[in-house]
Amino acid sequence: MLGVYRKKSADDVFDTSEEALPFCLQRVAAEELGETPSKRKEALEILTKLVSEEPELNSRRDASFLLRFLRVRKYDVDAAFQSIRNYYRNRSASDSVYREFLPSKVPLEARRLCLVLPQRDVRGHPIIFCHVELHVPTEIMDAGAHGGSERLDKIISKDVEKYSSTFQAPWRTATT
Repeated sequence: MLGVYRKKSADDVFDTSEEALPFCLQRVAAEELGETPSKRKEALEILTKLVSEEPELNSRRDASFLLRFLRVRKYDVDAAFQSIRNYYRNRSASDSVYREFLPSKVPLEARRLCLVLPQRDVRGHPIIFCHVELHVPTEIMDAGAHGGSERLDKIISKDVEKYSSTFQAPWRTATT
């Protein structure tokens, strides 16, 4: 074997900038989304400009928020901008659900609907348990049930890597 070989450092292989994904997801993003640091920076600049030009939207402009929409739309800036518009339109149409939403305000009955068990499965993954038969519409209004699912989403989003590889949700009904 002839030639000069250079050992790549972690900085050559992995993106360590502030908006970068965790190392284990960077390869997936590069393959599936075509994400590169330059493409991410360019798309963020364009999307930030589009959001700034529409003041009545009153949108967040931080990179982490905008990147969510860019990644979902595979860096199609126009589609990401339309998704942001739809997101805020939905929030304004469903104001009663989002107004003063705090996990502590979720009724106890809604908290019991879905929960993350303290035990792990055999592979070490968290187990989400849903008590579907406990949902009584007269006790838990739709907003309360939605609040319970929002609480569950927040738990999952704290450790996406664990939940993205395995999602185990046993459903228990009144017959079991």
